[in-house]
Amino acid sequence: MKVKVWARRTKGRILPWNRQATCVTGSLTTGVREAPDERKVIVLTVDGGETGRLQLFEPRLMSAGGSELKFSGYECEDYCWFVQEWVCELQSESPVSDAEIRERYELSTVSPSR
Repeated sequence: MKVKVWARRTKGRILPWNRQATCVTGSLTTGVREAPDERKVIVLTVDGGETGRLQLFEPRLMSAGGSELKFSGYECEDYCWFVQEWVCELQSESPVSDAEIRERYELSTVSPSR
């Protein structure tokens, strides 16, 4: 899922109203990963390529409305854990045609029924 993400905190401290958080645009994925302290935890990841990569450990969905999701969780920097909040704006993606999916996954074509 394509999203724009703004991290609302820096090392656990909420950003002041007059300071804009950096925006990372990319794909939002979730998975289980080993944390720096060797625990297995759920991780939300946004890989924005050149704009950066964000990870949110043990995410919790705080609110959802319209095209916006808000998460809270933890970030880890140099073995220190900090509280983090994300604001995610969902981006629309162009629809994929049936023929494109069949070609991508090498599926047989379906002939129309008579």
